[in-house]
Amino acid sequence: MRQRPQGCVVLLVQDGATRRLGTRERLFRHGFRVLAGGSLAATKDYLADMMPVNAVVDMGSNVDRAVELRAQLEQDPRFAGVPIMLQLDL
Repeated sequence: MRQRPQGCVVLLVQDGATRRLGTRERLFRHGFRVLAGGSLAATKDYLADMMPVNAVVDMGSNVDRAVELRAQLEQDPRFAGVPIMLQLDL
């Protein structure tokens, strides 16, 4: 039996808007869905509806929101086995 692909989620936090947009563009070209981070609950639910997918969530420069979203995703059973990465460049 073939295993269903998991996808992954990258939470992107960068100070510089130009650099952040460049990172988003590179990930998009490599097959990632690009999302702007909204409310934590809405972002989490939207990601869950999209799974399995490789997604990057632009969290702007807000480290605290990114850390909180990562914690919520890791506790949510809908993301069991899905790698959640936090990329910081501040």
